[in-house]
Amino acid sequence: MRICKKMLSISLLFVVINLISLEGCGTRENNSTAEYYDIVSKVDTLFEEVSSGELKGMLLGMQYYFGEPVQLWSEGDEVYLVRTDGSREKLIAIPQAAAMCCYLDGDGSIYCWERYAELAENGIPSVWKYDASGQEVCRVRMEEGIVPEDICQLSDGKILLLLRDRAAGALTLAELDARKGAVSTLNRVQLGQGITLGSIASGDKGVLFLEQGFEEGLSEISLKDGKKGVFQSFKGSGYILGMHAEGMEIEDFRTGEDGSVEILWAEAGSGRGVLERLQMKKMDKTVLVMQDSYCEAPAWLKEKIAQFNKNNEQYYVIYERPEPDRQMEFGQRIAVQMAAGKGPDILMGYALSFVDDLAGKGGMVDLAPYMAESGMKEEDYFPSAFSYWRDEDKIYSVSMSAMLSYQWLEGTALGLESRPEIEILLDALLAQKEDVSYMERQLASDVLLDLLEYSENCCGMLDWEKGLCDFRGELYAKMMLVANKYGDTWDNVMAGKADNYRKPVAIMLSAWDIYEYETLEEVEKQGGILLLNEDGAGYDAPSMGGLFAINANSAHIEGAWEFISYMMSDQVQRTQRSPMSATSRAVCIAAVEEELRWLDRGNVEYRNDDLYDSQGKLIYSRSRSWSREDITDEKAMEYISMRDKAVGGGSEEERRMKPVWQIIREEAEAYFTGDKSIEEVADIITNRVQLYLDENR
Repeated sequence: MRICKKMLSISLLFVVINLISLEGCGTRENNSTAEYYDIVSKVDTLFEEVSSGELKGMLLGMQYYFGEPVQLWSEGDEVYLVRTDGSREKLIAIPQAAAMCCYLDGDGSIYCWERYAELAENGIPSVWKYDASGQEVCRVRMEEGIVPEDICQLSDGKILLLLRDRAAGALTLAELDARKGAVSTLNRVQLGQGITLGSIASGDKGVLFLEQGFEEGLSEISLKDGKKGVFQSFKGSGYILGMHAEGMEIEDFRTGEDGSVEILWAEAGSGRGVLERLQMKKMDKTVLVMQDSYCEAPAWLKEKIAQFNKNNEQYYVIYERPEPDRQMEFGQRIAVQMAAGKGPDILMGYALSFVDDLAGKGGMVDLAPYMAESGMKEEDYFPSAFSYWRDEDKIYSVSMSAMLSYQWLEGTALGLESRPEIEILLDALLAQKEDVSYMERQLASDVLLDLLEYSENCCGMLDWEKGLCDFRGELYAKMMLVANKYGDTWDNVMAGKADNYRKPVAIMLSAWDIYEYETLEEVEKQGGILLLNEDGAGYDAPSMGGLFAINANSAHIEGAWEFISYMMSDQVQRTQRSPMSATSRAVCIAAVEEELRWLDRGNVEYRNDDLYDSQGKLIYSRSRSWSREDITDEKAMEYISMRDKAVGGGSEEERRMKPVWQIIREEAEAYFTGDKSIEEVADIITNRVQLYLDENR
């Protein structure tokens, strides 16, 4: 953040009653009795935009000053205090004030630092303190690479700074001692890494940290032991910090007497300042609970949910996801709840992978009738929109985005000119003497499964119709040898000892858009041997982050479908990060055409790719660019054509094979670790898979 925060005392913030209960959230059993609360935001403008013709100067900051929202402005070097009624009070003069961020403390002293580090001497910022008469009390120069981002005054008068290490990305707290002219870092306090943004304020027991980003919410930090405890997370709410203050930055915050939280936001360029009041409110609409075990784009998703909640008169969606270290537990609990006839109304994304066995067995709602009733036509979407959970005409899930992919072999490296039979491919891989990898896979078990999927029925080792299997032949033995040569054990990978980032001999090309896509002609010119489906199509795998299904236990199936159909609409799909990956044909085609027009105007698309090993070491970094000459009309048309005919990922066959793959993974690891021979492992796998086939006929 740019500017300072003042004292803050919070005893109650966003207490969500019955919001995060996993025992039956959103179920038929207790939806009628549970009370749901969510954060309601109200924004009021306190300071209008100031045009350059009305008032020359620069906004230095906005804060609460003795309980009143005020702004600090500069005209030249003169600093003014501006109140919400428009009155102004001249304070002091500060050299180059317009280039500063400023904060007014309780005794009238002003603290300031350079707005941008580049403006500082040698790029190293300083923090100044001026007393109420304008005399410089001290100037403290930061260490190289350290940038001030925020300030607050504790109830005992101490001044704390929020600092960022630009190289490491870490945020730290430090105390400013004006008498000694020194800044001392509070090393025990850990605030966040990387792109974490935040604001600090005084709390009852220490410092409060209002965090923006993936883990957004309020934490309380003890200055005695440095421990950071979650005071209130925003995850279980429909609110995103800043969703109603676009283009603004947090300037200050406090709690109201009614238990609300009041945040001051301002736009530095225009001077516009607003007060956002957040307060818990009981929902008077029918609540739909949606759960996911992991979210790829939480801010975007919450924005779409907020729009639905605002515009829908009957239903209100609450989105729940776990803390990062509880994803597996959260997903497993969803499965247990649904098996007991409970669970959320809507399942999203990765949560669906925990309940694969419920599709087509009464656990999920067939969406086809709802699609027909609402006018949603399959021909308006790519096949991947409905492929993840489908049984002929019955559709159990829908997806709003997908990644197009296909495989090809390095023919030159393997000494091959056309697609080989599996036996020839295995011999070529075993004969390979160069230090190469197989599809950049580290796990030997992943390589093994790729080879088994080279043709149908595990290359003839499994017959579903007859209910028979046999993994004890020479072909499977060769696969094990290849997997062992090109992959590593699970333990080594987890311990960071397996760095298999060498040039691959099998390529998985995946593309979200026309830039990443390589035409089939381009691949063949590079000597690639295409591994496509029989009809020449690749795969269009649904993005797990945009996947939705409805729990058959839900008491509000119609409402759940209203939300899902809204998410599948063109108006929502075109707002995705990559609309060219949309499953809506119209949205994808329009996005491709818009991109071509952008390139026609002489623009160039630039992208950087960095590859790191398991220890976080940078292996290589490359920059790529595409102009209109690179993205031809033919390439764009082929991308759309491939998506139109691609086989959708997440098929019934993939789910049927999931238990088989799990057995093979578990048992094959004993050979890769040297504990058992290929023959012993093949025997065990054959017996276990056969038992599974017998039990599931």
